[in-house]
Amino acid sequence: MLAVLVTSSFLAGCATVRQQLGAALVPPRTEMQLGAQMAAQIGQMEKLHPDEGLQRYILEVAEPLARLSLKDRPGITYVLAVLDDDEQVNAFAAPGGYLFVYSGLLLMAENEAELAGVLAHEIGHVVGRHSANQLATRYGMEFLFRLALAPNRTRWRR
Repeated sequence: MLAVLVTSSFLAGCATVRQQLGAALVPPRTEMQLGAQMAAQIGQMEKLHPDEGLQRYILEVAEPLARLSLKDRPGITYVLAVLDDDEQVNAFAAPGGYLFVYSGLLLMAENEAELAGVLAHEIGHVVGRHSANQLATRYGMEFLFRLALAPNRTRWRR
């Protein structure tokens, strides 16, 4: 039991194992579906910024970054939205290429380069499949814990 706990905590911290679990347990199609579901939920919970010119501007800043990312992660269609909350200084990526930027971050950014840096960071999460890898690691480790902690249901026969 202790060996399983030590091994699983080691594996949870290992990027290579997270990537392998992500590839095995969360294929790209599933990642895209999860992202679409999350984006729909975010759309219900958050208010989209009403300024269409601002939305277009952010897309223009992100477009060359997204295009370059396709070399490492082909097949992604990025969807970007500015959320209307001037108090929230943040941006985040949902699985499958959904990017969200709060208007508060736009107010705090001193120039376009800072905004591009934030967008590049979020695109990096998409390219690295970080959401998928985290999901797979979490549920993969949960599965191992259940196996380790479950009563011995299997009887070995000779």
